[in-house]
Formats: sequence, structure tokens, C-alpha cells
Amino acid sequence: MIDRLMKAVQSAGDVVVEQVNALGNSAKEKGYEVIEEWLNAIPLLEACGLKVTGFALSVSLSPMIELEFNGKHSDFSSETIDEILLKHKGNTVVQAIFNIIKTTYRLNLKVNAPLDDPLIVKAKVRISPEIKVLIGQRFVQE
Repeated sequence: MIDRLMKAVQSAGDVVVEQVNALGNSAKEKGYEVIEEWLNAIPLLEACGLKVTGFALSVSLSPMIELEFNGKHSDFSSETIDEILLKHKGNTVVQAIFNIIKTTYRLNLKVNAPLDDPLIVKAKVRISPEIKVLIGQRFVQE
């Protein structure tokens, strides 16, 4: 009886390990798909005036790249951002970046803060990307 119970526990454990491995492989594949989408968008972002100033790759259960772009505020008037958003309507990466820049500018204007160069856009790209827009020199240590 104990032998059968032990075999059942071991069998269940083996099934769990297989499922975890399958989920891990699925997460990696999805992570690489998202990363590939962002890498393909880099030339579009550079054509819009954002230059890549940093790049990092992290590989784990969920792979991630970190990107940093710099630009000048004078290159991104409200009208210019609207034109970029219209021109790249189907590109989720460009849309995400410039919608967040537009929102950051709007909030910055609301608090009457200066627009000190550079414009810094940082992105952590994984299954669920995170985008941060900084105005002026970095003030948050990471």
C-alpha cells in the first residue's frame, strides 16, 4: 500500500515537473516573440528621433531586453508626436512609446516643470513590457 502511494506521489511529481517545463518553454517562446517585435521596431523609433543609448539582455525563465533611447524635446512637439502616432498606427511598440511620451509631456506641463534635455525613454521588454519616460538627467537610481 505504501509502495503504491509513493509511486502515485512520484508520478504526480513527474507530471508537475513536465508541466512546469512546458510552461517555462512557452514563456521563453512568448518572451522571445515580444523581444523580436521590439527589435524590429528599433529602426522606426530611430527614424522618429529616438537614438538607442543602451541595450542589455537578460535570459531566465522569461527572457528580457532593456533598451534606453535618448532624444531632444525640441524634436517632439505635440503635433510631431500626433503625426508619428498616425503614421505608425499599426505598430504597437511605436504607439506605446509615443503615447507614454505624450502623457509624460502633458503631466510635466501640468506641474510646470522645465523640459530639460535629454528625453530618456527606458523600456524593459519581457512578456509584459514596462516603459519609463524621464525628462532631464536621471534622477532615479536603479
